[in-house]
Amino acid sequence: MDDEALQPVKTAVPKFASFRPKHAIQPSILNSVVASRSDEEVNRVDRRNGLERYRHRITEDGHRSVHRRRHRPGRRDKTHVETVEKGPPEPIIASWDDNRPSFVLDVKGDPGNLTYGTIHRYVVPSYYRSGAGSIIGLAPNNKIDRYNSNEVIIRTSSNRHEESKKRDITLFARADRKGVRKLRVKSDSLSNSPFDANLDFVPLHGALGKKRKREDAGRSSDSSGSSSEGLGHYRSIEGKAKRSDHPYDRDLANASNTSGSDSDNGRSVALDEAVRHKSIALSRRVEADPTDADAWLDLIDHQDALLGLGQKSLRSKITNAERLSTADIKISMYEKAVGHIKDPRRRESIILGMMEEGAKVWETKKVFSKWRDVLEADPSYFALWQKYLDFRQTDFLTFRYEEAQVVYSECLSMLKQARSVSTAKTTSDTTFYELQLYVLLRMTLFMREAGYSEHAVAMWQALLEYTFCRPSVYETIPDRPDVLCDAVRASSLSSFHDFWESEVPRIGEDGAMGWSFYAAKDGEAPQPKQDSTGQMIDEGRVFETWLVCEYKRALSSRCPARTVDDVEEDDPYRVILFSDIKNILELLIDPPSPPGSDVALAAFLTFCHLPPLASSDSNTGCANRWGRDSFVRNDNLPNSDSLLSGWNTREVDHQARSIELQYYLTNYSGTEDVFNCPLPYFASSLDTLFASSSWFSTFSAWGHYNENNSGPLELEWVRRVLQTLINTGIGGDSLAEYYLAFEFKNYPKEVRKTAKHLLKQRSSSLRLYNAYSLIEYRLHNTSNGQKVIVTAINMGKSLEPLARRDTILLWRTWIWELLDSGHTQEALQHLLTLPKGSISEELIETGDSSHVANGTASAAALLRVRRALADGRDQMLSSGFAFHAVLYAECLTLLTYLSESLSITAALSSFYSNISILSSSHLNEPASFEVFHQSRAKLLYHHATHTHSFKPSILRESLAESVGLFPNNTLFLSLYAWNESRFRIDDRVRSIIADVIHEKQEESVISWVFSLWNEMRRGVALGSNVHAVRGTFERAVRSETGKCNAGLWKQYVMWEQSHGEMKRAKGVFWRAVRACPWAKEIYMLAFSHLRGVMPFEELRGVYELMSEKELRVHVSLDDVFEAWDERRAAKLAEHEQQGLLMEPSSDDDT
Repeated sequence: MDDEALQPVKTAVPKFASFRPKHAIQPSILNSVVASRSDEEVNRVDRRNGLERYRHRITEDGHRSVHRRRHRPGRRDKTHVETVEKGPPEPIIASWDDNRPSFVLDVKGDPGNLTYGTIHRYVVPSYYRSGAGSIIGLAPNNKIDRYNSNEVIIRTSSNRHEESKKRDITLFARADRKGVRKLRVKSDSLSNSPFDANLDFVPLHGALGKKRKREDAGRSSDSSGSSSEGLGHYRSIEGKAKRSDHPYDRDLANASNTSGSDSDNGRSVALDEAVRHKSIALSRRVEADPTDADAWLDLIDHQDALLGLGQKSLRSKITNAERLSTADIKISMYEKAVGHIKDPRRRESIILGMMEEGAKVWETKKVFSKWRDVLEADPSYFALWQKYLDFRQTDFLTFRYEEAQVVYSECLSMLKQARSVSTAKTTSDTTFYELQLYVLLRMTLFMREAGYSEHAVAMWQALLEYTFCRPSVYETIPDRPDVLCDAVRASSLSSFHDFWESEVPRIGEDGAMGWSFYAAKDGEAPQPKQDSTGQMIDEGRVFETWLVCEYKRALSSRCPARTVDDVEEDDPYRVILFSDIKNILELLIDPPSPPGSDVALAAFLTFCHLPPLASSDSNTGCANRWGRDSFVRNDNLPNSDSLLSGWNTREVDHQARSIELQYYLTNYSGTEDVFNCPLPYFASSLDTLFASSSWFSTFSAWGHYNENNSGPLELEWVRRVLQTLINTGIGGDSLAEYYLAFEFKNYPKEVRKTAKHLLKQRSSSLRLYNAYSLIEYRLHNTSNGQKVIVTAINMGKSLEPLARRDTILLWRTWIWELLDSGHTQEALQHLLTLPKGSISEELIETGDSSHVANGTASAAALLRVRRALADGRDQMLSSGFAFHAVLYAECLTLLTYLSESLSITAALSSFYSNISILSSSHLNEPASFEVFHQSRAKLLYHHATHTHSFKPSILRESLAESVGLFPNNTLFLSLYAWNESRFRIDDRVRSIIADVIHEKQEESVISWVFSLWNEMRRGVALGSNVHAVRGTFERAVRSETGKCNAGLWKQYVMWEQSHGEMKRAKGVFWRAVRACPWAKEIYMLAFSHLRGVMPFEELRGVYELMSEKELRVHVSLDDVFEAWDERRAAKLAEHEQQGLLMEPSSDDDT
């Protein structure tokens, strides 16, 4: 009986593993456990000394389960305890008996201070603070704020719930990502009601309902039993007991499931019902009218708001899974919308959105097949072709040069076919021609950036010759649908074939006379030329010497050669035959005249990376759009070394450089650097074409890119092309004026001769006289410039009315030059003589002082001038000349500024009155309005730099308004940053870039480059360092507009390399190769900047990757690699014969 009593009683519970009985612990084992526990208490000091090393091991491994196993005994620990044998205790060695030193002197410092601004958090031993931030001797509402800062900051709180609010915000910032449920106290309906005065007690809880009482009673009664139905039996048909979604405390509820809002105490987050209501309304709108494209687009765009469920403020980042799931939902909606919408324009936007979302989810092969299906079904949608071009050019896996070139040709063919069908007659010929020129511009830039510069230049030579130098016998109505026109076109192509194969000088080459001259008088081929051979490849320094040879050969191969020239025999791309360009010429439509010539000229200037023509009455809309295109604005891709030297440093010590730069900004306010944005973008005008040293220049970046004539095009070739176009009459006075500005920038010693030569040919052009006077002023010949202006003004009275309208240019130039030199009184006196229309010789130096007394002009004289300027403005508006109307309005603003004692407030009032009149005229000329805003910015800058005191807030508000209207204008952005450089409290520059540009979907590669330039110029004192710059680079290259810009990627690689971060630079390099597989300059960075971190085999792999992608390589290394492989094989065979198992060294080959 005793044995049976000692046996454990069996229960009715099944024998699951979790219900196995525990073994009894024997007394001997219990004694050993007590002994080991006492040992642990003795050695607690040693364990505390090893805590730092233990935490570091946990951080590196990333497994917190190790931490739990060491502090929570498991089965293995129990088994170990059972096998411990009792023995004599080990001798106790105290920590002070160790030979280790009692302290360590650290002379290197903690690198975490430079990276994070404080001590690394994982090397600080764990400790606990007492008092929750309270301070001995201070009131309880004074606490140390440790939620918003790592420093010791004492804050005084008047509300006791403030600290709890901060804790809630911190704890639940990522609650939705970690699955943490936030609870709130249930609101009691009786809590606000007064208690019953007849009761002898005050109830702490509200009266419970009958149902709740029954439930509570049942729960309390069942708790005494052996089982509870509320908790569920283990054999219940419901299965295993699951965790309830409701909190166990009956006074609590899920914050997301309760109605109402506790925003007063900040302890709950209510769902944004407005988001759900909007979703329901949009769904009903789509169901009511499935053909409404706007409803579909609004519903699809609303999915991003539904992703946050009204709690976007609590979400720091959207996960990749959420992004992909949202993309799947959008794709399904797009597919439904495509089946209902039949309107071509709206259908194009729907398909385009579907393909953009599909690129986030689908694999490359599926994306490729989807694009082919879409283009076969709807081949006339240009936006789809444009995105398809982007995909084929940027997809690393499928990219090949020849295949991408074929895609460009297919796009040109599609545009020509779409123009001929009857459904496309609603689109003008100019629009189709503009689209074709955009594709041709993208194609030629793609060729040049891939290394095929000769082919790209030959394409533009053929286009310019075929368009502007065509013989008169072939001038017919463009694309007239009759047999005669087709016959004339075929005959013109045959004649152009003879011209091209004769190898006479073509446009841009020395001695070129043009196709029309050859058709009349033939011509002779030029003398043979010889390419520079450069140095030989040194097998001891293969890639170093190859880099020099490759760059020299590329510079000498910027223009196509002829069959008679002495070129490399193994280079078939140096000579461009007519068969290489015939296909493109056949696909291009004839340009509609005259707008087509303006578009072709704008496209050619963009190809040369030259600024557009001055904003006038010509068509400049396409040039502005191309200037923001990520594939077109790669101005900074070649020769980025000279570009980075202006706003970056090659020193590794970025902090020291930032302190030096901050001292510069403090003492000079950034006036010397404000005009040198590396990627300028603003409206061209007389002020920017002939800019002084104290204003923005449209040719500022051109000087960096073409330093020492090392740009992508030969400087003389561009000059001769402009000369030929001027001689043929293309562009009118606008191109002649532009050519003088080009000459002044690149050939200042010859510009006077060029200006006089043009004036002899166009003696009645007041615009050229104005340009000549600006040249004299910039060459510091003030008296000559003034004489030219006075002569041109007096000559204008005898000209025709159409030519006389440019007189306002002369008046404006004269007034501004006097203002810049500080002669404000003379400027006012000369401006008062404007109604007369002429100036006598004796009034040139003194001015008309009869209407000025004591520095103040008479009211009658001011009234006459205002009336004359207002009449001229209204006349230009009625005639449709918006550019000249803006000039009159600017002179009115200057008159107010001069007559009101240099009052900038009065001048701004005049500006707003004129801008309202210009806006009411309904002239669709945004470029003219942008020029008017730039003139206001120039007046504000002049006032700020020439007066003793001014209000920076006026300059800030005006520039912020201009940035809001023209967010990518670097002139406004640079001046705004210059004005804020003296204030170090508010970071308004970053705010305006983030709010106005990025959040309003106005970002472009221009805005990203400006953000980087501004970040590098800020310095440490203004909150910038290498990490801030690197973060800006990362955001730029991950954006939609920056991820495909090769110039931006190249700057990123070079910036990392210049700061000594070679491993980072190498990582960015491979990302850049994947993002821009066509850009040869990206590949060349491995040989020019990254040779120190890339071994020989890796550099060879980069070279072979260029060949795999079919990029142009002028100097082949195949023979060198073949010889190297043979020597390596011979060495390996020799070692094998000697019985050595070692690889031959290749250090001498690297």
